[in-house]
Amino acid sequence: MTCSVYMIHPRHHTWRRKLGAGVLGLVLMALSVPGLAEFSLASSMLTDQDRLRAAQAALERQDPLTALGYLPADSGHLAPSMALQSLYLRAQAEMALGRTLDAISTWNRLHGQMPDAQSRSRIRQQLMAWLEGFDPADLRSLRSRASHPDTVQWLDQALLARTPASGHLSHERTASHPATLASGPPRQIAVILPLTGRYGGVSRNILQGIRAAHESGGPGPAPILMVYDMGETPAGVLRRYDEAVADGAELVIGPLSRAAVDLLAGRAAGLPVPVLTLNHGENRGRYPEQLFRYSLNPEHEAIQVATRAFAQGHRQAVVLVPRTELGERLQGAFAARFEALGGTVRLVRRFPPQGMNPAEVLGQWPQNVDMVFLSGEPGHARMLVPGLQRHRTGALPVYATSHIFSGRQNPALDRDLDGVFVADMPWLLFQTDSRAGLDQVSLDAGLYHWPRMAAFGFDAYQLGLRLGTLQQGGGERLYGLTGTLTIDNQGYVRRLPEWGQFAQGRPRVIADWRH
Repeated sequence: MTCSVYMIHPRHHTWRRKLGAGVLGLVLMALSVPGLAEFSLASSMLTDQDRLRAAQAALERQDPLTALGYLPADSGHLAPSMALQSLYLRAQAEMALGRTLDAISTWNRLHGQMPDAQSRSRIRQQLMAWLEGFDPADLRSLRSRASHPDTVQWLDQALLARTPASGHLSHERTASHPATLASGPPRQIAVILPLTGRYGGVSRNILQGIRAAHESGGPGPAPILMVYDMGETPAGVLRRYDEAVADGAELVIGPLSRAAVDLLAGRAAGLPVPVLTLNHGENRGRYPEQLFRYSLNPEHEAIQVATRAFAQGHRQAVVLVPRTELGERLQGAFAARFEALGGTVRLVRRFPPQGMNPAEVLGQWPQNVDMVFLSGEPGHARMLVPGLQRHRTGALPVYATSHIFSGRQNPALDRDLDGVFVADMPWLLFQTDSRAGLDQVSLDAGLYHWPRMAAFGFDAYQLGLRLGTLQQGGGERLYGLTGTLTIDNQGYVRRLPEWGQFAQGRPRVIADWRH
């Protein structure tokens, strides 16, 4: 078994490139150009550079509204250097006008367009310094009104910095006590994954997300990131955990398989360093208090579908799932929740993963059903949904798990899914330019086959920085790329997905269904 250890440290990262004296220097020095003359030319005659100078002059006169008038709403047509200047000036004007949520959005766009990690770090520091000047109550109010995950995440980070959870904790607690996490983010994080073997591809995508989160940063200095390949055998996790502890890790992220999770949970010497696993184990008993479990459990998604469908007034369901072990699990999870709420599953149809005949799946249904629960590959859904519209009298609402959506925009093919309600990650449903930081780093296109796994890794890192705050309850949550995340009193990370509906081949967020 090949075992490799990799190390990432801020001092040794390729971040260490100095800011250019031109564009970034102008932006990060707030474009301080004294004595700019007033412009008398008609607005339509101004060049793009003239507009930027006029906006800067207006800001110096403390006239932010006029400054905004000179700035384009969309800076995409500008040269990269001027686009950065335009975004910076817009953020300053919005801040001066008290348009806080707009300003955060503009800062986020600027952060995403910076060409390297060091300049992103400088922008992040300026934004966080501004946000940390707000009272916690104001930050909470802003967070309740924010509609975009990127904005919510910035506010979450500022709120965490403004309300440290360690003030009421005893300083006599040992470093191994879970509450010690509340004293601040870990200074060194170990990632233990099966980077070689049959789970290597998935693991490398998770690691891409973790590294993206590490580069995009957060409040305070970035921790050291150590990566350990445990190989394909579950037992490898025990040796790697020991190595990580000996190397100085204050938090471990991983392992991935259920068998490895159970091995780590049963470690005879206990867990001196907290662990955030990337799956749940088979053990039905109590887990060590140092073991937190985070997973993209498909059954939980089916439960959320049942809960949402019942809340929308549906009571008589048809279930369409593939004839696979996963399909059986999803059917069972949906039916158990739907029937516990008071609904009835009238019919279950399991279709073959290969060679499905839509007419056979859709034929001879009971009367008075009022919804369909659907799960399967995108190809299955693209055949079944149009068939539902052709063969059924009246439009039946279709509720689906994320499996029907590849995670990549393909409106030409996905037009067949129009009308379907889908539970999925906000990162995939919002389809923003910045993607909350994950697309701000260079992702190897050869590895980036599982976008949900990359988002999973990104959120795992963000959870790791906040375990101490989240585990104390009090309504604290993380608005992540994968969903709204909380930790229950058993150390289990609960995930609420976002809801979208397909229209013109694209999933659109349903704002009224947001958490």
